Amino acid sequence: MPLADANTHPDTGDAGVDGEYCREMGARNSAGLPVDGKSGCLDVSKTRTSGVGAFWKAMTDDSETGSDGAHPGESGSEPDRIAGGPGGEPDREAGGPGGEPGGTGEPSGESGGVVEPGAEQVSDGAAATARGPAKGAPSGVHRVARGLATAALVLVLSVGAVAASLWLTPMQQVSTAGQTVGVGVTGPSWSLSGPGEVDLFGQQLPTVVDFVGPVRPRLELRRIAVGEQLAQFAASGSKEAVQALQSALLHGWVRFFIWQLAVAVVIAVLISGAAAGWLRRRWGRTVGLIIIGVVATLVIDGGAVMVTAFTAPAKLKSVRSLQDLAGATQLPDLPSTAAVDRSSIKKVVVIGDSTAAGLGNPIVADPSRADSVCGRSRDSFAAVLAAANGWEVTNLACSKATIRTGLLGPEPSLSMTLPPQVGEPAVSKADLVIVSIGANDVDWTNILRICSVSDNCANSAEQAYFQQQLAHFSTDLLQLVAALQQLPRHPGVIINQYYDPFPDDISCLANRGITKDKQQTLQSDLAALNAVLAAGAKAAGFSTVGPDFTGHGVCSTYPYVQGLDAVAPLHPTAAGQMAIALADEYATRAVPR
Repeated sequence: MPLADANTHPDTGDAGVDGEYCREMGARNSAGLPVDGKSGCLDVSKTRTSGVGAFWKAMTDDSETGSDGAHPGESGSEPDRIAGGPGGEPDREAGGPGGEPGGTGEPSGESGGVVEPGAEQVSDGAAATARGPAKGAPSGVHRVARGLATAALVLVLSVGAVAASLWLTPMQQVSTAGQTVGVGVTGPSWSLSGPGEVDLFGQQLPTVVDFVGPVRPRLELRRIAVGEQLAQFAASGSKEAVQALQSALLHGWVRFFIWQLAVAVVIAVLISGAAAGWLRRRWGRTVGLIIIGVVATLVIDGGAVMVTAFTAPAKLKSVRSLQDLAGATQLPDLPSTAAVDRSSIKKVVVIGDSTAAGLGNPIVADPSRADSVCGRSRDSFAAVLAAANGWEVTNLACSKATIRTGLLGPEPSLSMTLPPQVGEPAVSKADLVIVSIGANDVDWTNILRICSVSDNCANSAEQAYFQQQLAHFSTDLLQLVAALQQLPRHPGVIINQYYDPFPDDISCLANRGITKDKQQTLQSDLAALNAVLAAGAKAAGFSTVGPDFTGHGVCSTYPYVQGLDAVAPLHPTAAGQMAIALADEYATRAVPR
């Protein structure tokens, strides 16, 4: 029979498309037989899922059909019903046994086996071909592929849950002897053992102690309390102090992993449920996938994270001080006496490096041997403060001093060895201590020289060196503020930040290899140094101040710094020293007492 118009039944000519006819077209399509493309029925060949989605659906689908594609409770598919297969309606339409008689063989749309010329009959053999293999469980290959796809999905979801939990679980805050410490973990690593991390004044430092596992402890020092109790965290303390430190760290460590495990389970439930919904799993299958996802997450968490969780406590029990973690400098022995009333400032001590000494300016009158060796000037900001306020100011600063060699340890020179500045008697009697330190610690002079001859100051090697020096300095700064907090009179403390020697115009440095790009890199490095100084002061409850040399850089008409050909290049001039003194004078109004 000729194919019908898109809006009429091919046999009856009635308007509209007959549902049985559309099902017949579906059966023919499944059997690989020609299909009327203008029948008005939905072309099933265009609705099939393709690509990755089709593969994944085939591997994991069990939404509302049986394993063979039939709806639950039906023994045959749609083609079976059309072609007369088991469970369909069939024989009645084909005129076979059990249906209505096919008549005398006259052409009819209801007759059995009689078709119009040009039309093709869907035979039993074609219907069998459409049905494919016998109904029942899927093949072994299909089951294995579907199992592997599900296992891969569970593995990805579980690993994602563990990783997300490590990132989302907040660090646990613990307090010990007035110190506030955050306890958490580092990011996952491919190595099976290695150092943890100590976050100190914004610097990430590796611990001296190695830990087992792909994730390791991370400790963040957030607040330093004033008093002798800091000794237990900064240096070796009493037995009771050590036990308190160990107990606090272990408590924070255990609490972190309890939270981390809970967060991992919650994430596993959420993402497993979401995946089951995307795959259109039934409720039973959804619950099963969630349970499997949670179990897998616990197994992975136990293997990758709990290895560290169970082995780290033994390592933390060996921690007696911050020195054991970060390898800091040993504090000097300091006397301990009762605190005094500091309602007025009378005695001031300046400790630090060549900036505080006033190097390059005229030497003090009647210099001692130490004054000459250190380059202490009568124009230093210490001398300016004494003259302006009538204070008794002692300048112990010395050229080339660092925290390790100069402030907390002895400083050797060609002609003599100077004692630690913090241990001098004047410091223990001071009402106010002003500190200027850091440039020598990070090797600032050599960084400037290297930058001037390099094509790019921001190159990886130079910046890696600077960051390494800055990390060492941050551990030493902790030791310094600890020593200052333990001074017998508990004086006020001001920590000076460094000035920018070229804040604006650098035209005079063009022939010295300093370009705009290099200027920005050096200013960025200087800002990083000052940030560490400011963080150390804030953590210890000290004041901090930075002088502003804007408009008075090295190339200005009235510079606050000495030129590159001077005795002390880029060090403050007498005017620069006065600017520093004014900044310190302002800071004394806010010095904690």
